[in-house]
Amino acid sequence: MKGKIEDNKISIDFISDSIEEISEYKRYEFIINPNLWKEIVHPDDYENSKNLLNNFIQNKDENIQIEYRIISKSGAINWVRNKIRKIENEDGTLNNILGIVENISSTIIQRDELKKKIDELQKLNKTKDKFISIISHDLKSPFTSIVGFTELALTDSTLSADEMREYMGHIKDASMHTLDLVNSLLDWTRLQTGRLAIKPVTVNANYLVRKTTEILKGFAAQKGIELIVDIDESIFVQADEGILTQVFNNLVSNSLKFTPKDGAISILAKRLEDQQKVEFTVKDTGVGIDEEDIKKLFVVEEKFTTLGTEGERGTGLGLSLVKEIIEKHNGKIYVKSVVGEGTEFIFTIPISTPAILVIDDKQTERIIYSKLVEGFTEGITIYTATDFEKAKMIIKEKMPMLVISESKINDVKASEFYKSIRETQAKYKPSYFILTRHISEEEKANCRKAGIDEIQLKPIEIKLLKKILDELVLGIEQ
Repeated sequence: MKGKIEDNKISIDFISDSIEEISEYKRYEFIINPNLWKEIVHPDDYENSKNLLNNFIQNKDENIQIEYRIISKSGAINWVRNKIRKIENEDGTLNNILGIVENISSTIIQRDELKKKIDELQKLNKTKDKFISIISHDLKSPFTSIVGFTELALTDSTLSADEMREYMGHIKDASMHTLDLVNSLLDWTRLQTGRLAIKPVTVNANYLVRKTTEILKGFAAQKGIELIVDIDESIFVQADEGILTQVFNNLVSNSLKFTPKDGAISILAKRLEDQQKVEFTVKDTGVGIDEEDIKKLFVVEEKFTTLGTEGERGTGLGLSLVKEIIEKHNGKIYVKSVVGEGTEFIFTIPISTPAILVIDDKQTERIIYSKLVEGFTEGITIYTATDFEKAKMIIKEKMPMLVISESKINDVKASEFYKSIRETQAKYKPSYFILTRHISEEEKANCRKAGIDEIQLKPIEIKLLKKILDELVLGIEQ
């Protein structure tokens, strides 16, 4: 790369083969559009690289090295190292420049992976210390109770039947408490160490909550507590169904413990369209929580727990687990409470719009497959796009749950496009299904590597298409 410094700006007049290879743009495209290099700099890196470059132009430094990302023509993101040197002219001025651009993506990936492994090891070590501390402190008490009452039952022959039943009841309570503690500890450590993977799918919020209330309605009936679900059936979230169920089980169980007889627990949800989130609220008419105690609720080290209205016991780990799960879903949780009036646990989960995107450069194909999909998925919006650039905007703005695409459009391969989507859309990755007339074995392998869910050849059997849609679009008809 060669250029000049004019009016405190750099103008490029020569582009090398290596830059064409990294950016996938031709020399003539850089000549036609002098600002093209600026336009392909990643938005998150633009300001920093611009400031460094401006300082370099205005000061006397002869060399500079800048690392930043560029977005290639196909949408791939590459890390580059740009080394720029000022060249002295015959009159002693430094207004010519020579630049070298290197693709350092593999170096950055290796560096990030090494940092990630170091962070994981440090986190694992902290988790181990917490785990040992909790085990040594919290398991001691219930086991002491179990051993004590068992020894009395075995050695005291004068015990009456009523006394024996009382001791057996204490042993059962201590055993159940220990089992709850161990299960919570296992789930918590698996989340901490990454062994409990979050696999989000589109799931109906009303269905998810009602599944929880069905399980707990027996306990609620025993205390005469009303469980109220007020959630629009059109609300969908992007979440791991099994793991998020633990959140609702834990919060509703918690409210049941601390709500007196004849009380009520409401589970509500509303869309936060500006944040692309759904806000859930679990609200009870229970005893409430002191302001000072609220600060301890989600802290593992505090292990804050009290007895319920009828002596129910908790492990003190449940809310820590809830917080971990919600944060793993890119959500947040907070608490509102008034002593004697009740408590509200409020948290957010990413919204999932029940929509499908069909990408194809042939109008007849878009119409045919859009109509087929509409016939199988009542109440779901169908978007269409003629190319990957328009598709990228739809995915960003509409967040469809599923993308159906040709394997190649305008010389851009679907595997490259989806790889770029996975890299740039860190918090939202739709399921991807390729429906094509031809695809090579090499591109099939690239698609699998990119994380594409299904690859099928046109024309596809209607039954097979319906089966695939039923498997990918989870929770829609539940």
